[in-house]
Amino acid sequence: MNYRQLLIAQFGKGSERRLSLSMLVDPGELPGDGWNIKGGTSWRIGKDGQHDAASLRARKRGSFAAMRTFEQQNSSRWVLVKVIPMASSEDALLALPNTNLNLVTKGKSNAVIGAEGSVSLDVDMGLSNAKAIEMSVSGSNETAKYRYVVGTVDRVISLICCVGLEEGWSWQEIQMVTAAQVRKIRDVIASPLNE
Repeated sequence: MNYRQLLIAQFGKGSERRLSLSMLVDPGELPGDGWNIKGGTSWRIGKDGQHDAASLRARKRGSFAAMRTFEQQNSSRWVLVKVIPMASSEDALLALPNTNLNLVTKGKSNAVIGAEGSVSLDVDMGLSNAKAIEMSVSGSNETAKYRYVVGTVDRVISLICCVGLEEGWSWQEIQMVTAAQVRKIRDVIASPLNE
């Protein structure tokens, strides 16, 4: 999404934006201590260059996608959480393959993206249609491990990206973050205020 698209995508109902932001985990829900919010944003779905039928239905509904990033003090670990509320659970399933997992930005760096592979997680985290992927990215003198979990919770697509130097994150910790994110989404969806 370019800057112009992001600017246009800011217009919409504030209640829908707040709803999406309320689905994101908070620092206290992440494993370990010392987590700080580094940034975050939200944007209207369907105004971000996505013109597939599912995104257009979410746009008509007024849905906002939301994203938040965290950094852990005194460590080399980061996490990004993202929610994309669609118009229906069927639309979430349709849009899931189009979810952008390419959060590694080469930009001006000399980063080299290494092996990428799917990971089988045998734990039920409450996420439907879950997919777990890991890849390594080598820079000047460091290697970062990117570990993603993406799936659906009812009509919401959830994406979690945990990044750490060397190993950084265990899959058990990532499952904890995913379970917390799923709980948060379910709580918001189940709220009588959301009807």
